[in-house]
Amino acid sequence: MAKKSVTLIELMIVAAVMLVTVGGLILVFVRAMVFDDISRGKTIALRHANFVMEGMKNTAAAGLSATISSGNWNFSAAGLSAAGFVPLRGEMINTTVSGDGLLNITLRVSWQDKEGRPLNMTFFTAEAL
Repeated sequence: MAKKSVTLIELMIVAAVMLVTVGGLILVFVRAMVFDDISRGKTIALRHANFVMEGMKNTAAAGLSATISSGNWNFSAAGLSAAGFVPLRGEMINTTVSGDGLLNITLRVSWQDKEGRPLNMTFFTAEAL
């Protein structure tokens, strides 16, 4: 009775299948890390935008347009640090206002991810005078 053994071709096929499987898993893991970084940045940017919006909400409506136009609600990374936040890489918060009776307020948070790619989120709100 002859012993049956695994041929070299069978071993090479198994090795190729394993290589493709492990390569796919590594790719999925790397992409998950990238998406985690983007999600983390968006969460922090949303928290910083919420801080600015709450500050605007606590400002008298009559003077809101003037304070936004004068740049009081624009923040750099240093300004966010001074407010007690840990800023994202290259983070800037810019606010603009338009309108007279109904103020249209735009708040844009910009930052860079780990590779230096620019990311941003823009928020819109309105305030009646």
